[in-house]
Amino acid sequence: MGLLGTDPAFQRRGRATTLLRHVLDMADAEGRRVFVEARLAALPLYERLGWRVIDKLTFPMEDEEVKERRVKDEERRV
Repeated sequence: MGLLGTDPAFQRRGRATTLLRHVLDMADAEGRRVFVEARLAALPLYERLGWRVIDKLTFPMEDEEVKERRVKDEERRV
């Protein structure tokens, strides 16, 4: 599985947990090793499923920088 995201309207209802458990069961059955890269907000979900942090990367981007980039991206699309 390449990417998992949950629409905010459906978060905290177990949808991601159900999907992840299914994918992990498939990986176990095939003897595959798996890893995850996630945002900090998703950490509790992965910890509940038995994952543990082995490395951490921090990107020094401020909220204002993100907003500015979004505006520039939107301007390019027009």
